[in-house]
Amino acid sequence: MMGAGNRITTIETLALKHGFFDVIKEYWKSVSDSAFVPQDKRNRVVHDPWFWNVKTHEPKQHRSMPKKKATFGLTPVSERELTDLIVAIQTLRDSALKLRQTVKEVIASRN
Repeated sequence: MMGAGNRITTIETLALKHGFFDVIKEYWKSVSDSAFVPQDKRNRVVHDPWFWNVKTHEPKQHRSMPKKKATFGLTPVSERELTDLIVAIQTLRDSALKLRQTVKEVIASRN
């Protein structure tokens, strides 16, 4: 299953079907609301090619598939942007772990 959106929808659907969505809704919403931007930025970092500008001595990335911002061609990427992305990914991971733990506790309490 590709992408966070499909996974988030699957969790919602299964939780609704099994009658415990209200219990996980807060954690689910936190993950749902914060998943797209870090996922898309991470995909750009990983999948778009990187180049080194020999004149300015800075990295640039060739953007070819931006979803939200129509920027194509060589684009400078600062260390700050990458650091902010790492923080956003860590925050998303923490939210996802809270959701996972809550789902596991609900399922365990039903057995």
